[in-house]
This record gives sequence, structure tokens and C-alpha cells, in this order.
Amino acid sequence: MIAQPGDIVIIENPESDLHPRAQSKIGELIARCANAGIQIIVETHSDHVLNGIRLATSYKPPLISHNEIKVFYFFKELESLSTTIEEILIEPNGKMPLKLLKVKGITGFFDQIDEDYKQLFVNQNVKN
Repeated sequence: MIAQPGDIVIIENPESDLHPRAQSKIGELIARCANAGIQIIVETHSDHVLNGIRLATSYKPPLISHNEIKVFYFFKELESLSTTIEEILIEPNGKMPLKLLKVKGITGFFDQIDEDYKQLFVNQNVKN
């Protein structure tokens, strides 16, 4: 069966067993399918999949309008038993307000590479 406009497709972890470049291309494919009128719900932990979707909004002309994309970040506060959901807007150029998330105290979204680079910098500059 092939999805048609108006159908809903749910995809869990499309990044599974894919190289980062392929993950990005899967994100672009998801955007193209959504632009064709198929509602797609994706659960992912992959920066690359999300970046592929963001890239699709940044092309001139875009493969999909940023207004057609909804990104939600689910996280659990240590002190809370409930899950918090934060909507993250994507701008027409594919930009996401990541600094605003940090101001709101939201961490753990698109920040692992920054954390790794910081630790590498510290480790490489430690005097023995």
C-alpha cells in the first residue's frame, strides 16, 4: 500500500542503522512526502533527521513551508512526575531558536555535540 494525500503515516526511529548522511536524506524525504499532503508523525532521537527536515525548509524555493512542520520536544524534569512538551518553531530559513530553549532551562535538545566539544577542549588543554 502506498500513502496518498490525506493519509497519516507514523514513523518510529527512521535513523535506525543509517549513516548520518542517509538520516539527513530521510528527513528531506519525509518533508517532501509531507509537502505532497501526507501527514507524517515521526519519533526520532536524530539531529540528522531533523536537520534534513530543516534543510528542506531552507531551500529556495523550499521543499516544504516551515509553517507545515511541527516539532515537539518531550522531556521530564527531575522533580516532576509528569512529562513536559515544548513546541520548537522552525523559521523559513530552517533556523531553530536553540538559545531560547536554554534560556527557558530546556537542555538535552541538540546540545550533545556542543557538550562533547567542550569536554574535548577541556581534556586537550589539561596539563599533565
